Amino acid sequence: SCPLNNMKSTRIHERLQEAKSESEPLDYDHENQYIGIEWSNKSNKKVNHHIEPHHDIAHSQHHTTLHPPGERLPNNHPLRDHIGKEVTGHVTHTAKDDDIQAARVKLPKGIDQAHNRDHPHITISRGKKIPAQQSNNMLQNTQGERLSRHIPITGRVRVFNTLGK
Repeated sequence: SCPLNNMKSTRIHERLQEAKSESEPLDYDHENQYIGIEWSNKSNKKVNHHIEPHHDIAHSQHHTTLHPPGERLPNNHPLRDHIGKEVTGHVTHTAKDDDIQAARVKLPKGIDQAHNRDHPHITISRGKKIPAQQSNNMLQNTQGERLSRHIPITGRVRVFNTLGK
């Protein structure tokens, strides 16, 4: 991952911890940032090895959104305690339709209760004009196929920018 993004994520994490202890407004741009898990390169390789993409655009770098942009993150939100920490999850199911393919992720204890997503997942592949966010809609309609063996994955909870900065 980009060292600049890691530095920025670390600074944001430090600021979040300070805001938590000081009970002051959170230095988190909820309109242009979101919180998620960036899965490690080793985990990405494992997922890509076990799940074959079925669409034109295959995602090789995976993340799971925990708290979407556009929603405020209160100072006392339990997800704040996980920012910057390494976590382990498991890929349990795969699902696909004509437009998109995703894999369900079982989140680790603590985060499984703190996130506000109905279907934690990673997007595996999608059609050329299909936004990755459409995987949320697809997963509302199907559980998908259970993997014979869950794929353990590790990553770090961090703040992502929606503006590419």
